[in-house]
Amino acid sequence: MGAPIQGVPKYFRTRLPDAILAVTGEKFAKKFSSHDLRRTVATRLAESLGDAGDKLVKRVLGHSDGSVTAIYNRYGYVKEMRKALEQWANDLTNAPAPEQPSGSLTQLRPHQHERLEIGGDFTLIEGGQP
Repeated sequence: MGAPIQGVPKYFRTRLPDAILAVTGEKFAKKFSSHDLRRTVATRLAESLGDAGDKLVKRVLGHSDGSVTAIYNRYGYVKEMRKALEQWANDLTNAPAPEQPSGSLTQLRPHQHERLEIGGDFTLIEGGQP
């Protein structure tokens, strides 16, 4: 693995697009940020976990739980977060890649948020508040 990321905005401007180009041979046509990746993780985990996974999604994102129950329940849900993220990683890396149309790497589909197809089974969800 390469050097640690120093300067997240620069990573999303240069290193990540260069890595996508190196793997796919195509440039990523639209800028995106770490917030787009956070939205994507939250959405994909919610899709796989359903309503019951809402609290787990909040924990993965690092959002605090100010409920009275949270004051008493100090369990960190690390095993559950790991299982959900490992399952999603497996889905991303083991899923057969759908046929990509020739031309642009990015295909936009209208939705509540724009979805940017990066390749394989990975779609980046864009939009909303940072």
